[in-house]
Amino acid sequence: MGKFYDEISADQQEWIHKQKMFIVASAPLSGTGTINASPKGYDCFRIIDANKACYLELGGSEVETQSHVEENGRLTIMFMAFEGEPKILRLFGRGHVCRVDTPEYNRLYDAHYRGTSPDFDTIEGKRAIIVINVEKVGISSGLGVPHYEFKENRSTLLDYWGKNTEKKVE
Repeated sequence: MGKFYDEISADQQEWIHKQKMFIVASAPLSGTGTINASPKGYDCFRIIDANKACYLELGGSEVETQSHVEENGRLTIMFMAFEGEPKILRLFGRGHVCRVDTPEYNRLYDAHYRGTSPDFDTIEGKRAIIVINVEKVGISSGLGVPHYEFKENRSTLLDYWGKNTEKKVE
């Protein structure tokens, strides 16, 4: 049986920082629209405080998460332990999109990404920073999650944007 909390505890924050990937889930209001689940990596997730987090959205495929968040704000972010003890942690909340070159984007980028590794400063293709106001944290066992060893991040997306500085993110 899962447990729920009102905020991201210090222990949970530490555990989140150790995870190599996360999945962002969103859905439109329309009953005929598709639910989106999008895996993310590259150490682009940041915890701002016990009830707020964000991630840097890079251009790569669809922009469904941004569309859904702009429409209704609903957002869930899920982390799973592929190494060590099994665990699933979900952040449930309301999100908003901070598009590139807006004052809020610039403030968040400077505070949480500038000068970090990977070197996001030199990479084109940054779409937005998605902020989630965390309303609930859910923890479940994760016993069904397979055990994997992390090898490395794929470089394809970062390589693409590193070589295509003249391309615009759509």
